[in-house]
Amino acid sequence: MEGQAPFNDKLQPLDEESGAERNQNLNGSPDTKISDTKTLDLLRFSENFQILDAPGGDDDLETTARKLQRLAEVVEQGNSLALWTGLKLARTREIIPKDQMTASEWMIYERWKKGMFNAASADSARGIQGDEQTFNLPEFDWDKNRAPVPQGQQSMKKFTQRATAMDIVFGYQGATPEHASWLTLSMPEMLPLIKVVAKINNIERNSRSHGHPHLESLSDMEVAEVQTARKIVATAERNRNRELERIRKLSRSINEYLLIIKNRAESLEK
Repeated sequence: MEGQAPFNDKLQPLDEESGAERNQNLNGSPDTKISDTKTLDLLRFSENFQILDAPGGDDDLETTARKLQRLAEVVEQGNSLALWTGLKLARTREIIPKDQMTASEWMIYERWKKGMFNAASADSARGIQGDEQTFNLPEFDWDKNRAPVPQGQQSMKKFTQRATAMDIVFGYQGATPEHASWLTLSMPEMLPLIKVVAKINNIERNSRSHGHPHLESLSDMEVAEVQTARKIVATAERNRNRELERIRKLSRSINEYLLIIKNRAESLEK
């Protein structure tokens, strides 16, 4: 095997064999060689894998260059920057929306994420004690609870987004804008949560593409890789520009001081 095998973000488990198959493979069959190769690959990966430091905002040029060198080697070996930096630079679902939500929206979101809103169940009254009251997620009749969607392209877009949020909140698949329209009119106690989840979905979708629509087609790990690479580049470039500006300022000061000292020598030599 030349170099290190390209990294796969989903390590495949070793094939399990029965005792008879294992004994047969011990005779030097191709299956034994394949299994040995897989084991060696995983051992080498385990031995070589370590979380690498990405450039930090306070790093000098030497430190930045040293970290970039190791990260560039990761890329050249076909490995994942996101994984080898511990996914520290990839944006997560939990931290994306907070700075774009009101305090009340974030409170609703936090309660929901902590399990304080549960999927409805016909045979179980699931209530979670909140700060002041118990809230039971109501039953929703997906066959009957429908209402016409107000006319207009924006209305259809809004209720489509709310329908997607309803699927998430109720643990359902197939909510329609008509379901969302009915909920808006007839189940107002659920509307704040549905609006918050819809807003979070929009924020995450926009953050995912981040001005690059082609990212929508990438997997979560591929998006994490793009985000990691961009942050590494941005931080390193800021460090380089800051340090180069510092060097330029020092160079100007050195030239000024040299001129003063040079003039002293020239004035005495006249």
